[in-house]
Amino acid sequence: MSRLRFCTLTAVAVLSFAKSGQADSPDWLPVEQDAQISNQSLLPDATASVAVDRLHPDDLFSGSPESLIRVSCSDAEGQCCDGTNGLAGSGHTPTWVRFTPYVWATQVDGDITVNGLTAPMNINLSDLWQMLRNGEVRGGFMGHLAFGRDNWSIFVNGDIVSMAPAVQVRRANIETGLTMTLLELGGAVDLFNANESDPANSPFAIQLLGGVRYYAVDTAAVVSLPNVNPLLTIDQGATWVDLFVGSQAIAKITPNTDIYVRGDVGGFGIGTSSLHAWNIASGISTNSICGSKLFLGYRVFDVDQSLNGGSGSPQGFGVDQVIHGPVVGLTFQF
Repeated sequence: MSRLRFCTLTAVAVLSFAKSGQADSPDWLPVEQDAQISNQSLLPDATASVAVDRLHPDDLFSGSPESLIRVSCSDAEGQCCDGTNGLAGSGHTPTWVRFTPYVWATQVDGDITVNGLTAPMNINLSDLWQMLRNGEVRGGFMGHLAFGRDNWSIFVNGDIVSMAPAVQVRRANIETGLTMTLLELGGAVDLFNANESDPANSPFAIQLLGGVRYYAVDTAAVVSLPNVNPLLTIDQGATWVDLFVGSQAIAKITPNTDIYVRGDVGGFGIGTSSLHAWNIASGISTNSICGSKLFLGYRVFDVDQSLNGGSGSPQGFGVDQVIHGPVVGLTFQF
């Protein structure tokens, strides 16, 4: 009787131990295991990720642990260790379009030459404000349009400025007019990019750029003496094209703020092109209304052109000016 009780208790103890430790049962224990193991991933589905305009470095530290794992385990092609595409939820924007209408408060230092007659043209911000009040600024348009994909882009930039300032040379009064149209068509390609998987949203990039710049300049001068009818009226214009090459750099200083620097040179005295032309622009942009970015900067453009006839160019025409001033614009990205 006692031996029967001992066997019964031993059997009950063995079965209880097997039931409680089924997941870690040793090979010798005859317990049936469930052959199917759940493959549910702890990582969120990439299709459930919230789309963002830009992927910033700070986003990696403000996101969830799952997003950290997804970004850190992606290879160069964006393939995650769990078999999903890491770029699907990273805000990757391989193709983009940016449009920036802006205002360039142009100041002018230099001379204009019309039919061999040279007259100074110097305009500062105070003069520009007075010209605006007097209606001597006839108008203008300024805008920048760019299309890009991955590590390259093409752009069109347009500046149309028309003004009619008056200057005094000794006793003579010279009323000058200047309408200048600058149109740029160019392209840019990355020399260095800190985020090769998403170049458009990189924290730092340096680009090589080049293209052509079209000029259409109309100048006029009316020379008169006090209480005397105009002694001389001159009107002349010219068009020409320059090649230009340069570079630009874009760096992110905060998740919402970028800084930008561009420099280029052109002309080179080829044919009827400018003797020289150089352009420098820099500024800072930050998030603004309606998903746009507010751009504040400064631009300096220097052009030296002298035409003396031949190849369809006018005789005795010249522009030797430095045009500079602050720039304000809004950038919209699509």
